[in-house]
Amino acid sequence: MKGLSDAGALLAKATKELRMSWEATSSAWRDQARAGFEAAYLDELERQAKAAAGAMDKISAILREAITRCR
Repeated sequence: MKGLSDAGALLAKATKELRMSWEATSSAWRDQARAGFEAAYLDELERQAKAAAGAMDKISAILREAITRCR
């Protein structure tokens, strides 16, 4: 299931790009609100995106194996 692997890779890439863009704001935004936003939203989003990408890879492998066995 190449589609799921591709989706996982795309999610990982988008998350990395988001983090890079977020880090670019650090020179202009250095207060408690930024730290709170990062802790409350961005860190959690990254954690969940990483878990989702990993799950997509596992599901893709399971489906590939099932298709191979059913042929």
